[in-house]
Amino acid sequence: MAEINFSLLSEVIFTNDKAFKDIDTPTAKMLKCVSKNASLNKNIQMKIDVCKARYYFNKITDIINSVILNKEFFKRQHIGIPKINLTDFITEFDKENEVVKDGFRELIVIQYKLSLHYYTKARDYEMDDYLEDCVQYKKVLQTLGYYDYYKNYVVSKPHFIMSPENLYEYIL
Repeated sequence: MAEINFSLLSEVIFTNDKAFKDIDTPTAKMLKCVSKNASLNKNIQMKIDVCKARYYFNKITDIINSVILNKEFFKRQHIGIPKINLTDFITEFDKENEVVKDGFRELIVIQYKLSLHYYTKARDYEMDDYLEDCVQYKKVLQTLGYYDYYKNYVVSKPHFIMSPENLYEYIL
């Protein structure tokens, strides 16, 4: 009896993009860990890239929120308000592929637009909070070089990062 070439078999399985069209993220991660040929499938790789883009977006949002939340404490303690240091974030982020960077850029621009929208609709007592969000997101956009993209931004077609739980629901 002839031996089965499992490497060839997995390559054949994972080159079928249609079979993995509706794969969820945990399954995609598991398949990539189990088989090195899983990364050949564009749908599996796209799910993993979207997950990474959301990871970086959550990471930058956590950085911004910690600065905003600690700002009042620093003022009361008469300590200078620290600037956001994105060096470590940028170093880690630059190692990613273009799909991850594109997805992150889309999310951060949408969040900035959403912050601006909330600021313009805010009541007087809420304006300071929303203004601080806008200022911090604008600084991040400028630091990462995405501000020009924001100025020319229009939602013309669905982006690959779009999903029902995404921020696209709130875009005007």
